[in-house]
Formats: sequence, C-alpha cells, structure tokens
Amino acid sequence: MGLIAHPSQITSISSVVDGKLFFTSGGEDLCVNMWEVDFSILGESFYEEPNNDPFPELLEGGPNGQVMSDLKDFFYYSQIRSKD
Repeated sequence: MGLIAHPSQITSISSVVDGKLFFTSGGEDLCVNMWEVDFSILGESFYEEPNNDPFPELLEGGPNGQVMSDLKDFFYYSQIRSKD
C-alpha cells in the first residue's frame, strides 16, 4: 500500500508510551496525522520463522555465492571509508 501522508517534509514524529499511536506533523502542509500501529504482524512473520529473507536466494549463487560475498565486502568497505 502506498500513502502520501505529507506531500513535503515531515517535521516531527512522536509516539505514545505504549507505542500503539504515532503522530506526525508536516511542514508546509500544516497537517498533523495520528497513526494506529499494530506491530503484532511483525512478530508473526519475522521473529518466529528463521531465515525468512527470500531476497538472497534471488542473487546469483544464492546466500553463499560470490555476489553476496562481494556485497558484504563492499558494505564493510563503505563503513570503514565513512569513519574519519
């Protein structure tokens, strides 16, 4: 689902203590939105099933192939380069 809640910059995001409601405010649109969030689906789909990530299987060689190894190396290289 795609939803454009704020057509320009979001200036603030905050939540209530229990994390079930989030509030966003826009800059130029002068709009405040309240979002009800249900995180239970995340626990059901991601945390209970090991190796639930289908995307490495789409790479040539799979999750243990050369492409995945190159991606990991590039990620580590980028992290090192970003440090002063």
